Formats: sequence, C-alpha cells, structure tokens
Amino acid sequence: MHSVNSPKHTPVDQSQLQNDVSAQQNSAPKKSEKLEARGVSVETPKGSTPPSTSNTKPLDTASTETLANRIKPPSQTSSESVTQEASAPFEADRTALEQNAKRLGAGAYGEVYLVNQDGKSFAFKVASTEAGWQALQQEAKLYGKLADIGPHDNVIKSMGIVEVQGVQGLALEYVEGCEAGKLFTTAEKLYTDNKLSHSQYWGTVQFIMRDVLSGVHHLAQAGISHSDIKGGNLLYDKESQAIKIVDFGSAAKIGIDPVTIGTPDHSAPEALLSLPHKDGDKPRANEKQDTFAVGQMTYRAGEHAENLFGAQNTGEPAALGFAMHSKLRDIERRGETIEYQALNQADDPAVAGTPGHFGKGGETAYVEFVNISTLLDIDVRGTAEELLKTNFISDPLCQPDEARQVISGLMTKMEEDHKAELAALMQQT
Repeated sequence: MHSVNSPKHTPVDQSQLQNDVSAQQNSAPKKSEKLEARGVSVETPKGSTPPSTSNTKPLDTASTETLANRIKPPSQTSSESVTQEASAPFEADRTALEQNAKRLGAGAYGEVYLVNQDGKSFAFKVASTEAGWQALQQEAKLYGKLADIGPHDNVIKSMGIVEVQGVQGLALEYVEGCEAGKLFTTAEKLYTDNKLSHSQYWGTVQFIMRDVLSGVHHLAQAGISHSDIKGGNLLYDKESQAIKIVDFGSAAKIGIDPVTIGTPDHSAPEALLSLPHKDGDKPRANEKQDTFAVGQMTYRAGEHAENLFGAQNTGEPAALGFAMHSKLRDIERRGETIEYQALNQADDPAVAGTPGHFGKGGETAYVEFVNISTLLDIDVRGTAEELLKTNFISDPLCQPDEARQVISGLMTKMEEDHKAELAALMQQT
C-alpha cells in the first residue's frame, strides 16, 4: 500500500461522550460548500472581475503591514454610528456592503464577502450572531499573535477587525486556489490509474507536506495550535504557488487553552481522550496536535485508507469521535500506548499488502515519517521542526518546480472534469 522506496531514507458514560463530541463539533461555524466557513477558498471563474467597494482604500496583499495600514479600522466615530444604528456589530445594516461587495458564502455564524479596490482584494468575514461575533474577535486575537512574529508564506494573513461600508468584520488575505484535499483525491486517482508516475505522486505529496509543516512550525513559534489541520483547511495559492494554512476557527493558544477537536479523523489522541472532561480538566493545547494531523494525511496518501485505531467511520463526526476515543482507551488498557505504531511490519505477504502494514525490509522514509508523526505519546511524537529534517521531507522524489507543474496539471484535470459534468447535466435537461 505504500511503495515509497526511492527516498533514503475509568468506564465512561457513552451518551455523555457523544454529547461532548457534538458540542465541540457545533462550537465552530458550519462549513458552506463553496467556502468551508473561512471565506478564502473560493475559486473565481475565469474572466470575472470582483466588484469594487468604494469605501475602502487600495490594498496590497503582499504585506500584512501594508494591508493593515490601508484598510480603515473601526474608529470611535464609526463605532458610535454603528451603536446608534444597531445594538451590536453583528446587527449592523449591510445594505451598502451587499451592493458593493461580492457575497462569497455563509455559515452558521456569519457571511463572507469579497472586497475589491483597484485590483486589490481581500476576504471580509462578518458575524450574524453574538456567538459568531465573539468567535470572530477570538480569531482576530490569534491572527494578532501571528502578526507579532511576522508573516509566513504558508499561513494566511489577516488585517484584523476592520470596517467596510459601516460593517465591522475580519479582513483576510484573499486566496484564489484549490484545497489540498481535492488535490490529494485527484492525484490518488491518477496514480492508481497509472496516469501519474510514482515520483510525481509522492514528490507532490512531499511538497505539500513540507509546506504544511513549515506553516505549522511558524504557528508553534507564535504559540498557536491550529487544531484542525486537514486537506480542506489547506489551500494551494495559484499566485504564490504555495500551500497556505487557513481557517483558525478551532485554533488554541499552546499551553493556555484546552485541547479542541477539529475533525475527528485528523485529531490527536490527547484531544480525543479529553472528550469526557470539562475544559478546566482537559490537557492544554500543544503544537504536536498539528503534526499528528500531518501524519494522518500522509498515512491516507500511502495506505489509501484512514488511520482510525480500528474504529469505523460512518460519516457522522460525533459518532466517529466517540468510536476513536473508545479504541484509544482500549489501547491504554492493554498497555500499548508507548509501543503503538500506525505502520507495522508483517511477515505474511497477504497481510503486508493491507493498510497499516509493510513487508519485511520495507521500512522506508515514508514509514519512518508516518510512525514518528502519529505516535500516541506526546513526549516522543515529532515536532514540525524535527519532521522537516526527516528524509521523507528533506529528500523528495521530485523538485519543487516539478511538483508545482504536477499540481497545475491536477487543477486543469479538475476543471476539465467539472466542465464535463456540467455538459452532461445540460444534455440531460
């Protein structure tokens, strides 16, 4: 299943548990199909021009500092005006905003618009509920911590809470691109159909994981755990040709905030095991939650299956979180936490070809990387900095430029498939 050979390389109340998982899953904004609740992963159709917003100053998305200086912050006067017109920022009149900005999508807590001025664009997230406004402010604080240490190519930039057309919201770098999750799916299909070579497939996977780890390392330096690293929260930016980490709705301050569960099948064991506990009793967030997620994605790329500790994924996140929690408890009771490895050697060839196993002598750079990044014991699990130095990442099967060419081809393939689907639907009507 994983033929990367070239690199050198106490009982718990179950109903309460399910309620806890559901509560955590519902605490973040639900994703819209186009937007994933972050407002920055929308693909603009070719030839289309985002509408202009006359009340904003020109932007330069190349620099966080420049962006922050060129967007109007909420002033005392404007704040008083908003208070007079509405009792809270999330109740502000959006008529002018709707008329002058493109509405990209909506989630449970708010909406996202594309604001454009003189060809410079940014995504503008606004809240529709009190809970949404509180979440937006918390997200802005985390972006502020990131700004304190400077921008990074693999992390989306934010200009903080700003005002556009009398409405306050969170301004974010607008990224036109493709989700890494879709790239993985397309690449895997082409690879299994022998339309993508071994080196092209694995070189592209390594390229993406390197960018993600670089971004995760930057977050750790700022004291932030993203806590929901997955393909849908990673965007390949067409302009910079780099992966950017987006959507900080589940993010937490390392060593301060309690661990959170973003998406169960990517969540670290310490987060899943925290389900029965109240926030005050949960372990604190750590940077290795994110490296575990990177390991889970890499496992999926190599095994074409999910690493769920033996749990079954029925498509219901709350149920999956509970099932994975139970399996992890079983591992603890058997005293196997320290010895656990996601990938294990099997002498029987029939077993060696199944997900989670490899044959004798098959401990490749891929196997080493996955096992180090997905260890259950936090003390020995790899950090982003350490994983960047592994052979799997430092000695890829193809160079970055070739990986970018492959990604460009994957995006073209997805566009062609989408057009074919539309054409087929038109013929049916």
